[in-house]
Amino acid sequence: MRTLVLLLLVSLCFNAIDAQINQYDMPAQATFINTYVSPNYDMLYLMGKAMKEKKEKEKYDYFVDLAYKYASQKDAINFIQYSNYALQTGWYNSKLYYDRGRAFEYIRQYKLAKKEYKKAYKKGYYKAKEALNRLKKTKKQSR
Repeated sequence: MRTLVLLLLVSLCFNAIDAQINQYDMPAQATFINTYVSPNYDMLYLMGKAMKEKKEKEKYDYFVDLAYKYASQKDAINFIQYSNYALQTGWYNSKLYYDRGRAFEYIRQYKLAKKEYKKAYKKGYYKAKEALNRLKKTKKQSR
């Protein structure tokens, strides 16, 4: 009888201990699958190139804004300087070449003005053709 009571008591203790463990005490049984795939060299190159172009475009826009700020103040020298910085980024705008020609014409640098008007016309700004004709007349009158 003693063994039976002792056996019953031991089994109740194990059940009480087992009852205190629930599903949240056990580690998850799901397996972890790493789905990250690192980009290959070509993809990294293209991403870097796109980022560089974006930064160059931002620099271009910044310098063009500064250049036109000086143009609105009739400061041709600073307009030309900041438009040079803008063009060094590799981006361009045919109207910018035309406006550079006007700035050179304003400071009486007719040879450089003609060069800028030609670039503007070549890049598709057709008002530059009229400016070239006007510049020819201006040069004839100044002689």
